[in-house]
Amino acid sequence: MYKVDVRKIVVGMTVCFGLAACNGGADADQASNQQLDGAEVAQEVADAAPVAMTIEELVVGTYVEDGTYAIGGTGTQFSKPGALFANVKWNGDASASNLTVKLVDATGAVVAEKAAAAIQAGESSANFSLWRAKDEQFLAPGNYRLDVYADSELKRSADINIAE
Repeated sequence: MYKVDVRKIVVGMTVCFGLAACNGGADADQASNQQLDGAEVAQEVADAAPVAMTIEELVVGTYVEDGTYAIGGTGTQFSKPGALFANVKWNGDASASNLTVKLVDATGAVVAEKAAAAIQAGESSANFSLWRAKDEQFLAPGNYRLDVYADSELKRSADINIAE
C-alpha cells in the first residue's frame, strides 16, 4: 500500500499549471503534457486509495494459541460449554471501520456483543472472546448464530452448537 500526501500533489499540480499559464501559450504542447502528467498523478492517487474491507473468513474455536494468536480447536459443534473464541479475517483497509460480532441465541436474543479495538492500517484479523455479556460466564448449551458487522452492516454469519 502506498502512502500519498495529496496536499503535496495538489500544490505541485497548481504550481505546474500556473507556470504553464504564465508562459502565455507559447508552449501549448508543453502545457498539454503537463496536464497529462496531472492526470497521471490523479490516477496514482486513485490507485493508492485504500481498498474497502471485505470479510474473508470467520472461525470459531476453543482456544487462542500463545504467540500466534491463531484460533485452535475450530469447528461449529462443541461438545460442552466452555471458552469460545472467534477470529474474523478480512482483506482491504479496515482502519476506518467499526467491526463488531454479535452472538445470537435460538430465540433471537443477543447474548454477547463485542467490538474490535481500534483497527490499525495493515491489520487483517481480530480475535473476540465469546462470553455472555451480562456475567462473563460460558455460554449455555444450545444453538447460536455468530454475526459479523462492519459499520452496522451484516457481513458474515456462522451457526454454532454447544452440546450438554
